Amino acid sequence: MGRSKQTINRKTKGVKKPTPTADRKATSTTIKKPTAADVKTVVDTDTDSGSDVSSSESSEDETKTTVSASRTATAKRKREQPDLAARPAKAPRTTKNSGRPTLRDLRDTIGSGFIDLNTTGTAVTTTRTAPAFTVQRRDDLPAGATVQLYPQIVAKNGQISGLSFGRLRTPSPFGSRMGDHTGAWATIVDRVHARMHGLSLADAVTTLRTLQGEAQEWMTSGDPDSIGMRLFNTLDDEEADHRRPYLEHYAFVVEETLQQIESGNQPELTPARIGKAIAHHLAYLNFLPYATVLPDTDRGSHGSGEGAARAAILKIELAEESKLQRDERIAAETPEERKKRLEEEAAEDKRLRDEEDAKAEGESAQQTEKRHKEEAEQKKAEEQMILDDAYEGLWDTFAFEAAQRGAGVQFAVAPEAVRVERGKIRLAVQLADELQPILDPYIIPLVPGGKRSAVAPSHGKPIEDVRMELEAIAQEADGVAGEDLGYPAVHDLADEVAQTARLAKDLAHLVSAKESDGFKEAKRKLTAKGAEAAKVLAALSVPNDQALADSSLILGSLLYEHQKTMAESYPNAVKQTDFLTGDPEEALITKLEESLTESVTGVEPDKVQELLEKVREYYPEFGDVPEPAKDSRWVIHAKTEDLVVTIDDRNKLAIQGRAPAPYGISGMGSHSTAWATETAAVEKLYATHKRTGIAAALQKEVARDLKSELLTKLDCAIPSDQLVGGQLNDIFNYAVDVYLAEGPEGAEDAIRSFLCFRNSLPFATVNDGSRDGHNERKTAKKATSNFDEEALQYAADQKGTEFEPIRLAKTIESLEIAAESLTLALAEVTPDSKKPAQPGPVPKNWFTIAEIKKAVDDSVKRLSDRAVLLKANKAKADWLSSQATSTTATIMAVREKEHRRVIRQAN
Repeated sequence: MGRSKQTINRKTKGVKKPTPTADRKATSTTIKKPTAADVKTVVDTDTDSGSDVSSSESSEDETKTTVSASRTATAKRKREQPDLAARPAKAPRTTKNSGRPTLRDLRDTIGSGFIDLNTTGTAVTTTRTAPAFTVQRRDDLPAGATVQLYPQIVAKNGQISGLSFGRLRTPSPFGSRMGDHTGAWATIVDRVHARMHGLSLADAVTTLRTLQGEAQEWMTSGDPDSIGMRLFNTLDDEEADHRRPYLEHYAFVVEETLQQIESGNQPELTPARIGKAIAHHLAYLNFLPYATVLPDTDRGSHGSGEGAARAAILKIELAEESKLQRDERIAAETPEERKKRLEEEAAEDKRLRDEEDAKAEGESAQQTEKRHKEEAEQKKAEEQMILDDAYEGLWDTFAFEAAQRGAGVQFAVAPEAVRVERGKIRLAVQLADELQPILDPYIIPLVPGGKRSAVAPSHGKPIEDVRMELEAIAQEADGVAGEDLGYPAVHDLADEVAQTARLAKDLAHLVSAKESDGFKEAKRKLTAKGAEAAKVLAALSVPNDQALADSSLILGSLLYEHQKTMAESYPNAVKQTDFLTGDPEEALITKLEESLTESVTGVEPDKVQELLEKVREYYPEFGDVPEPAKDSRWVIHAKTEDLVVTIDDRNKLAIQGRAPAPYGISGMGSHSTAWATETAAVEKLYATHKRTGIAAALQKEVARDLKSELLTKLDCAIPSDQLVGGQLNDIFNYAVDVYLAEGPEGAEDAIRSFLCFRNSLPFATVNDGSRDGHNERKTAKKATSNFDEEALQYAADQKGTEFEPIRLAKTIESLEIAAESLTLALAEVTPDSKKPAQPGPVPKNWFTIAEIKKAVDDSVKRLSDRAVLLKANKAKADWLSSQATSTTATIMAVREKEHRRVIRQAN
């Protein structure tokens, strides 16, 4: 697949192909893989330059230097090696060999084409014509190239009022593995969100074309001196060939979609098409060089706290938005509203004065002054903490470790540490080579049709000499295995050498047939593990001067793009924290120097300064100086939605994620009727009613549910904490949202609101049970399929315990609180009969939608009656016990009946 996959599986062990980037015109230079006929393998020849670490003295001296590159203390752990058999570790492009490579084959790939960091020489090079790109549809891409992320575009009166991106991501350059984003994915999405928010649909098309044009200019211009092309040319050939068709295809789909919008055909599909173009623009960005790098472990990518970092940034953005909204409310106030606000503010001022008077009572003037000073300092400290957290967040959304790993920065700033490390790895490979022939006498030849007998190995030398030699090999291997190099392949090889050598030492006098087979298997393992270690050694060979040029280009461009992203996405936080300072270039240099100095073990200060000077040279070429953008107020919709519903330009419905669980449910909860079944039922309705009729169809579904046993029998059975948390209010609010969505333009909102409504109904989602999905299938047809009876039964039994004397008071109180909450909410939207009706259309709310008003009134009555009944019988233990039993049975019966109905509807 690609270059980043060839990154050594260890923090900041990113391996860069040595490809010059400076003074590149029509061609680019790349290191050619030497053949076996080239100079003797580095594994054999490196010792000539004084780097031989086989002697105990040299090894002891060199091990004093920690040779892990940019590894933090928390990252010092063993990591599995990626599948380098399929993708050779940082060797230039080669002809694929269908046979299993031998250790000697792999060692022979390390030749004069790579300059070992403790030798001198000139790299063997070949030229590569700068790649030509064609923006075109690529139907030869695998199924995984399909973009599943489709943001929902909320457009009202021809203007974008909201975007919902959900939690899906675009395809990864690494297939099923997401990779590590060098810039947090959420910030990349936020940058697009900020540019699109509030635009007219026509302006959105123009802006999207500008965004995509800026991103792909390097590709379509073909300028070999552009930053983008020079970055692309730092990829090895295999990675470049892998990414090229994806970049071409995603760029094509963006432009094709924008042209469809401009054609004027089916204007009702414009929001969906804008969503499609945005999705493919994001997919394009994700395939740009070093936007994503291979994870440092096989467990996949990790967010590294980007959620908390983004939250700290958004705290400032949301505070500014709150101020703007308040100013707007004040500007639009009626005289009555202004009077009410001033009265409330006066009351609050009085409360604060009274509170101050109470504190000052008994204080001297000096004590009061001191307290005021301390309170002011405390307030200032809290405000500064918010700014400090936001500043850290602006940098924490850039993954320095991943970027440095992808850029192979250790070759540029810690060459001596890499040289020492290579010596230790080379020693492990050499020890395996030395052990192999010693084991040959331990292999008893097969005798056709006969039984093999134990034999005394013929060593050709005194046994004690052999035993001493084996012990020496084992001890040296122990030394390598005990090093925290961070390469599992090297550790495994050294450990295998040590164990095998000691076993051979113990059996030097006599070996049985079974033991002989064990040595045969040991030789096979040594060959295989030696091959993996040799790949690591090959990957650690790179010219220092080329590493400097490439690393500075990669890191500088990534950090510049991060500065631009922050300035466009979070302008208030950037300004208030002075993120860019008065000199964005110097701000970048300062932060990069700090990261390199603190995170790269064995870093050489003079090498760091050389790299920083190269970044300074590149900076003016990256683009305009980053500046905070004008606030687009996109932050109103900054929350990442758990559920996003989109209908694309081909009228295909996509339901991404899950509806939020009711208050009091941890996580997403366990669904009594599987989420897959609920969504399948909606998809079946959509297939019948399409975009034009689905909103009206779902309104009928809501009206039916409001009258069903789901509420008439279960509203009073909702767990107490969920009742107090407002679950019934949520149910009715989601119902209103379904009614508010009308016509084709409201189809997506109607579906999302309906699924949230369904998920909030009593015991649709419960707080107990496993969350593994229970093999949910949308195609399930049996009445018992996709029904989580175990989780529902547990939740029902828990409800039964609320009738126990010790919990009964809380149960009664929750019923009363829920009834009062519904009553107050209904009163807020009930028109004042003494005032004339307002002109214009009647607003849709709990009062004006007859089905909802009746459901609210009925629920209030049931809740109140239930509370009265429980109070009257709270001393009757037998009666309460029977209520617990009947309530549990009712919950199970009603939900099972509803499940059967939904299964039929879904099929």
